[in-house]
Amino acid sequence: MNKTKTLLLLLTSVFLSSITSYAQLAMNLKLNAQNYIRYEKIYVRLTIKNQSGQAIVFGSNEKLQGKITFQVDTLRGNAPKRIQNPQYEIKDILLKAGDKTSISIPLTKYFEFSTAGKYQVKAVVTHSQLQQAYETEPVEFNILTGNVAWTTSVGVPLDEDGSIDKRTYSIISYFDGTNKIYCLLVDDPTHIYGLTKIGFDIGTNKPECEIDNLSRLHMLIQNSSSVFSYFVYDIHCRLEDKEVYKRTDDYTIPHLFKDEKNGRIQVIGGILAVEGRDYMEKQNSTSPDNSGK
Repeated sequence: MNKTKTLLLLLTSVFLSSITSYAQLAMNLKLNAQNYIRYEKIYVRLTIKNQSGQAIVFGSNEKLQGKITFQVDTLRGNAPKRIQNPQYEIKDILLKAGDKTSISIPLTKYFEFSTAGKYQVKAVVTHSQLQQAYETEPVEFNILTGNVAWTTSVGVPLDEDGSIDKRTYSIISYFDGTNKIYCLLVDDPTHIYGLTKIGFDIGTNKPECEIDNLSRLHMLIQNSSSVFSYFVYDIHCRLEDKEVYKRTDDYTIPHLFKDEKNGRIQVIGGILAVEGRDYMEKQNSTSPDNSGK
């Protein structure tokens, strides 16, 4: 048993009585971007500071339960479709007087943002020891449709009767509030199979794309004047391969080449780049960071 859980158990009996009416929580809610594309994962980060003058325990015990409830609507007052009850239980946290904690929560776990528009979200925190609920100021964000830079449909064999279904690959560009981003969307008329960020739209060249004999998508995306990312994604939007290339000293840049006889796709031109020297891989991203390169 770790130290935090031990402290929580020891303090459970001490804090069963309600905190007096002067208890206060200071809260701040932030999103990881200003703009999102439809169906993109959205994360909120809630910071809670204990200004009550005494410790607050968030535990599993019924009398120590704390919850975060999210309220989301458009600026016109329309709420998005709920996937499940938008309530997050806060557990295993001992918040001493004056201390603060931050919690990251996927908002798209609770709401479906399939309609473009302006939205706002706020968080409401309740605790069995607190005599009132505390809520954040609303935070505004935008859901965008983006611009389709490239799209194609591929055949998908079905096991039951051998018929061929269709699936669509789309590369969509949008501005997230800081950068122009390329996303890959894989869908059909009834289902979203995946949406993932694949690079920055630096406005130089559109992504090069080819489909192989297994209906996989090969992409080559320029991330800076000298660095290019190569990806292979399958029909389920699963990454199968990734390499990073750079131009040669004589300015030869990489390109995709498809052998029409056997359907093989490969990168020709350029040379493999070295992480840490030619580019820096951004954390939690499929795109290299070429800042200063």
